[in-house]
Amino acid sequence: MLFHVFADLLKGEIDPLPKVRLLIERRPYRVLQLDDIPMLVHFSDPNDPKSVVQVDPANLQATFGAEVVLRDVTIEVTEDPISRAVETKLPWLKTIQGQLDGSHLYTGGSFANELNAYDFYRGSK
Repeated sequence: MLFHVFADLLKGEIDPLPKVRLLIERRPYRVLQLDDIPMLVHFSDPNDPKSVVQVDPANLQATFGAEVVLRDVTIEVTEDPISRAVETKLPWLKTIQGQLDGSHLYTGGSFANELNAYDFYRGSK
């Protein structure tokens, strides 16, 4: 995603390592276009992984009510450590095995079955 969003800064670079070094050096930020926003989800019951629903960033009102709108989503390269705050909000995330619906296999039978704990992490868990 980073390489795509910051493609104009990285033109001419082919190898990933110089691209990463350039991003670290420049510390750019961007407001994401609607098509570049990662998947958004909401848990109607944060204690129940099966309660996950996909959120349409172009229509937050459908999930959160008439007064909610998305102004913008920004991505920024920083020196800050990776946050694991999601684990404090969704404590079951550390222990769930398999899909969010409890299945150990992907069946595509529900949205909760399409996701697993690894969908909430980048890098090692």
